[in-house]
Amino acid sequence: MHQIKLSEIIDLEDSRRIPLSTMQRKLIPGDFPYYSANGIIDHINNYIFEGEYILLAEDGSVMNSNKKPIIHITKETDKFWVSNHAHIFRARRDISIKYLYYLLSSCDISQIVTGAVQPKVSQENLLNLELKVHSKSLQEYIVNTIGSADDLMEFYASQIEYLKKVSLFIFKKYTSSHKTKLKDVFKFKSGGIFKSKDYVDCSSNKLITIKNIDDYGFNTNNCSYVSSDKIDDKYRLTIGDLIMTMTGNVGRVGIVNESNCILNQRCVSIKSPSKLYSYCYFIENKQNVIFLAKGTAQLNLSLDDLNNLYVSNTTKEIIEFSKFDILYDLIVSYSTKIKKVKEIKEKLLLKYF
Repeated sequence: MHQIKLSEIIDLEDSRRIPLSTMQRKLIPGDFPYYSANGIIDHINNYIFEGEYILLAEDGSVMNSNKKPIIHITKETDKFWVSNHAHIFRARRDISIKYLYYLLSSCDISQIVTGAVQPKVSQENLLNLELKVHSKSLQEYIVNTIGSADDLMEFYASQIEYLKKVSLFIFKKYTSSHKTKLKDVFKFKSGGIFKSKDYVDCSSNKLITIKNIDDYGFNTNNCSYVSSDKIDDKYRLTIGDLIMTMTGNVGRVGIVNESNCILNQRCVSIKSPSKLYSYCYFIENKQNVIFLAKGTAQLNLSLDDLNNLYVSNTTKEIIEFSKFDILYDLIVSYSTKIKKVKEIKEKLLLKYF
C-alpha cells in the first residue's frame, strides 16, 4: 500500500453545481434525481451531470456515527442534478472509481471536518485528505469481491421495483367511482418527541426521523440512538410498518425493514385494511400530498389536511384489496434481504480497509 493525497487521484467538479430551493424544485417536477448532502432529496425535469461520479457531503450531516463520510456513487447511465451541499468528483484513469468509493466509504474523515454547530468538509480539507491505496491488482480483487454484494443488492432492488410496478398497475385498475375520506380508512400515528438529553452514543434503539425516509424508501443511515427508559412502546416500529415524512420533503414513504426502530416526531406510521393499498396510494398520490403542505423555508404537512384527502374506493373495497397484500410482503422480504447483504458488505469493507 502507498499513501497519497486525494487531490492526486480525482478531478473535482464542484464549480458545476447549482443549488435549487424547495420551491424552485416544486415547480419543475420530473424524473432526474436531485442530490444534496444526504443523497437524493428530490426529482426534477433536468440534469447537469451524467455518468459515474462520487458525491460526498460538504455540510450538515457530513459523517455517520462511525465517523465515515456520507457518500454516494452514480452509474455510467445516470443523469442527475447536484446542489452545493455535496462535493462531486471523478476518479482519474489510474484508479478505479468503485475502489475509490469503497476506500472513502471506510475512511475516518473526522480530522477534516470543521465547525461545531454546522459540520463542514471544505474543498481544501477534502483534497488534502491522506489515503492509503492498494496495488492495482488488489484494487481489482477488492472491487470484484465487494462488488458481488452490490450486484446482489441491485438484483433484490430490481425485484422490489418490479413488484412496485405490478402493485401500482393493480391499484390503478382497482379504483372505483366511490370517494372516501382518508380519515375513514387510514389511521395515522405521529412519532414521539425526544429531547437531546434522551440521546445516547450507543443503543439498540434507532431513532427514525425524516432523514431516514428518502426517495429510495427507509434506511437507518446516520440515525441517532435513544435510551430505552425514555421510550414509550407506542412509538416502537415493527418490520413491515409503513411510515411517511411530514416535514421538509413531505410525502416520502418507506417500509421499515429492521427491528428496534423508534418513530420520531414529524413522521407518521400508516395503518389501513390493506398494507399494499396504503403503500400504493401514497406513491401514486405523492404530489397531491405535497401540494397540501405549507411553509416557505420548510414545508410542513398537517394531519388535518391529510385526513381530508380522498381515496377512490370504499372501505369494503379496500378490505377486499388486501388479497394482494402478498405483494407487499414480498417487497418487505426483499428489503430485509438487502439489509442482510449490506451487513455482509460492511464486514468486507472492514476486512480490506
